[in-house]
Amino acid sequence: MTAPSTDFPVDAPPADDLDYVVGLIAHRLANGQSVDHVIDVGERTGWWFPDLVDWVADGRHGPTPTGPAPVLPTPTEQDHSPSCVLDTDHDSGCRPAAEPIGALADQPRAVDAMTSEQAAAEVDRIEQAHAATGQPVAGPYVAVLRLNELFVDHTYQRPLDEARVRRMATAWDPRLLGLLDVSDRGTDTEPVNRYAIVNGQHRAALAALVGLTHVACNIHDGLDVPAEAQLMATLDATTKKLSGFEKWRARRGAGDQAVQQVEDIAARHGLTVGPGRGDDVLTSYGAAEKLLQLGGPQLLDNTLAVLHGAYGLTAAAWQAPLVTGVGQLLHRTPDIDIDRLGRALASNRPEQLRAQAAAAREIEPGTLAQLMTRVITTQYRRAAR
Repeated sequence: MTAPSTDFPVDAPPADDLDYVVGLIAHRLANGQSVDHVIDVGERTGWWFPDLVDWVADGRHGPTPTGPAPVLPTPTEQDHSPSCVLDTDHDSGCRPAAEPIGALADQPRAVDAMTSEQAAAEVDRIEQAHAATGQPVAGPYVAVLRLNELFVDHTYQRPLDEARVRRMATAWDPRLLGLLDVSDRGTDTEPVNRYAIVNGQHRAALAALVGLTHVACNIHDGLDVPAEAQLMATLDATTKKLSGFEKWRARRGAGDQAVQQVEDIAARHGLTVGPGRGDDVLTSYGAAEKLLQLGGPQLLDNTLAVLHGAYGLTAAAWQAPLVTGVGQLLHRTPDIDIDRLGRALASNRPEQLRAQAAAAREIEPGTLAQLMTRVITTQYRRAAR
């Protein structure tokens, strides 16, 4: 999907650009949305007026209709309880996502505007999931909805984890809210029963908890309840989780101090941090960071120095159990004889030490790294003889 380049919020047209507005309407109609549906979107958002939609649908014959200028959606309406995703006092049979959670002590920050490029990336993510439902749909499309228009259908949704929502609130960052996936069940439903949350009920509860009134959504049309359930399962299965190194690289880009320290220390020993294979690649960056937390930069530096002295640059020396095992031994015995430790390690290949630690699992408790420390300690004692 190719989105127009703009810095305006999702789908919100520039107020002085009629051509842009007409283009958005034409795009919706060309992608299968009905005239009535596009008119309904305009009436709910204020981004266009009915005569303009009819004019576009009729081929743009005659003069361009005039009407009120588009208005950008602003989260200022306070027409619902901010303590719950739903209007829990409504007696229409709507199932509440949870009982009211309560208000945060701090005032919430404003939600950052999402560009159409960001929205396009979110929409692309769900296209594959749409194909799995087996039902023809128009869209999806992106719009800003009021929270009290959303509800959770517990015939297929899991129960809300209120403790998780509270934890999310303690680290609230509006940039991470993203788009919720919702299913439009049509205008013949009660307002509080119109948009079923397919993916994102915890984020919706979080938004309500911090006092938001509007959220940006991927709106899916034409789904029945079984198709909603299938879409929920497919979205969950196809959402790509970040790998360990992808998270590390993101932290590097953010200027994380621990990441920088680990990489600087590794570089002093001729190593680079990464997920690939190679004798000079430190793949156990997680273990290295734990040693940094355990004993500071000096402990990590000493650990890599001992391993480099014993084995040189070899991939087997940088495996997590061996790095952790040596680091823990150095931390527990600060007066250890480094030369003697180096001789003890050099008398055994890294693969041999790992095999001995794995074999010890049959008779001793502990993690592989803890058993590695015991194996290295035994070899250290023997080196004195």
